[in-house]
Amino acid sequence: MHRCRSLIALSAGILALLANSPSQAFFHAWVFSEFFSDADGGVQFIEMFSSLSTETQAAGAEIRTDSGNVFPFPGNLSGNTLNKRLLLATPDFESQPGAVTPDFILPTTDFFEPGGDRIRLFHPSLGEFHSRTFASVPTDGVMSLNFPPASGEALINSPTNFAGEAGSVNLMAPSPTGDYNGNGIVDAADYVVWRKTLDQPASPAGSGADGDGDGTIGTGDYDFWAARFGDIVLGAGGGNVSGAVPEPASFVLLLVGMLVVKLRFLGLGPRRDPALGGVLRR
Repeated sequence: MHRCRSLIALSAGILALLANSPSQAFFHAWVFSEFFSDADGGVQFIEMFSSLSTETQAAGAEIRTDSGNVFPFPGNLSGNTLNKRLLLATPDFESQPGAVTPDFILPTTDFFEPGGDRIRLFHPSLGEFHSRTFASVPTDGVMSLNFPPASGEALINSPTNFAGEAGSVNLMAPSPTGDYNGNGIVDAADYVVWRKTLDQPASPAGSGADGDGDGTIGTGDYDFWAARFGDIVLGAGGGNVSGAVPEPASFVLLLVGMLVVKLRFLGLGPRRDPALGGVLRR
């Protein structure tokens, strides 16, 4: 009888331990469902999906990458997790047009290697719950790698957070036209944009006054603009109509203005001397 009671007590203790174990209502049902990265890894997100309703015990869990990064979940979730998604993103993701608020911020850019990596959902005491291995993630700024639910497929990105908010970012660089200020014509106003942003980085490459698409506003972008001066831009991504120039008088005025600004930029143009009553001198 005493042995029987001991066995019953031991069984009850084991059941209580299991009931309070982190594996119960833990992350074993969460899987990686989507990976997104731009070309330089500065903007990335990882989306996860749960097929069960009680997967809230996130504290202690980690996401680890074979490329060497670790994200520890800072606390637990609350609410029903059935068919819910979690969104983890790099710090610059939320500021992108079309983005939604991430549930968690990854500790660094380049969190995973888009050229090939293994991502694991891991617990230091309980081991690995889930992993995804991929050879590459699209880096065109639009497509992402999706797992619905097994083999990876490239689709237009669709980040969704735990609250159910969904979005889509487009980081694809526009096709440069020389129309740096977007007024529909390649004119002297575009030179002003180029001059004000000279030596600054373009993000993404090919945007703003980055006509040559090298990621930095430089002399090559001036040459790109000058070669297209007078073009009429058909529209966003619509290309140019070469040789469609303004009326002759307008063109001459624009050309003279461009030449004066260029000479001043080179330090060769005339300047006003207050001591001479505003008379132009070299």
